[in-house]
Amino acid sequence: MSALVKSVCNSLDTALELPSGARFYRCALQVNPYAYLVRYNKLTTYSNEPSYNAAIIEVCKAEKIEVIAVTDHYRIADSTQLIKDAEAAGLIVFPGFEAATKEGIHFLCLFNPGTDIANIERKIGDCGIHDSTQISPNGKHDAGALLEHCKQWEALCVAAHVAASSGLLKTLKGQPVQRFGKTKTC
Repeated sequence: MSALVKSVCNSLDTALELPSGARFYRCALQVNPYAYLVRYNKLTTYSNEPSYNAAIIEVCKAEKIEVIAVTDHYRIADSTQLIKDAEAAGLIVFPGFEAATKEGIHFLCLFNPGTDIANIERKIGDCGIHDSTQISPNGKHDAGALLEHCKQWEALCVAAHVAASSGLLKTLKGQPVQRFGKTKTC
């Protein structure tokens, strides 16, 4: 067999080992850290962060969820341990924060897995949030500006709880979507 034929055969073998199409993942894109439950006095059976984190991971595994995004209202530091625990358990984790625009619309700002937490803290500061003791402040950007910033940050921006009172659909009720300007998200 000639060298060319061997090369072609090796290339074909390599190509046949590749996936044959799209790979779908089951995701949970708004997982809150334990500190969120404490801050908002949410009812929980968990008395500490390690047991809460273990339960989150256990449920993800049981439900075959492979990807999570850990978010809290303009906070990231309290998410660090959940991110580490989930990654150690084999989950893909998008760190991020939940932002509220000037209009009160909530968005999840999600960053690539492995993004430095200090970098995300700077993005929270870019939103005008410098006091982590505020429970759930609105940021300085309107929705269009936040979308543009997320594009510059290389972050994915997802509308959170769209049908709730602070969601995109309820907040914009009766208002034209064109007010976001000509922001391109792709």
